[in-house]
Amino acid sequence: MSAVLEIPFFLISWNFAVNVASPFFNLYMLKYLHMNFFEIAFYVQVISNIATLFSVRIWGRFTDRFGNKPVAALTTLSVTFLPIIWCFTTPGNWIVVVPIIQILAGIFWPGIDLITNNLLLKLSPAENRSLCIGVLNFFLGVFGVALAYLLGGALLERVVPLLNTLSKSFFGWQMNPYYYVFILSSILRFLTFKILLPRVEEEGAGSMRAVARAILGKLRP
Repeated sequence: MSAVLEIPFFLISWNFAVNVASPFFNLYMLKYLHMNFFEIAFYVQVISNIATLFSVRIWGRFTDRFGNKPVAALTTLSVTFLPIIWCFTTPGNWIVVVPIIQILAGIFWPGIDLITNNLLLKLSPAENRSLCIGVLNFFLGVFGVALAYLLGGALLERVVPLLNTLSKSFFGWQMNPYYYVFILSSILRFLTFKILLPRVEEEGAGSMRAVARAILGKLRP
């Protein structure tokens, strides 16, 4: 794969992996967890934004110190399995599990947003930067968002009902229709992290372990 294409392929693949499930979390909370709109706004948006306030500056310092790639590795790996945690939420435990998910999302997603912007800037030559970013955002919108939404919707409409006619449980685990797109999102996120991110080249970048050690060092009393 050409070095010029490594960053776009990673960004498009990551956005696709995320957005194949992203439209359905609110529906899942409304329909199956029986949360109301106030609870969704508070437990999803407010708690996540509070966590973001404490983490956003840290990621900026770490990208300056270690580079974009190791921060991308740590943050993408950290949110890879969040959709699967949704599969363990119930109307009886969501008030504990959902805030935990949103705190983790609020901590790690700002790092992903930051390295996405940095990689876009790195990819674009100074002379035609706005044009390059515009073109890449077009492809992100078409393949990373619209196509992902269509696939997620098609799975829920066509494939999941077929799977449920075969079996509604998996090794005794009762399968909610939305679990399929949540699990698919986690699998695609992991594949992007494992296969495409290592191909992104960044001169002088540190390691994911170095970033993790720096975080643990900050957490120690």
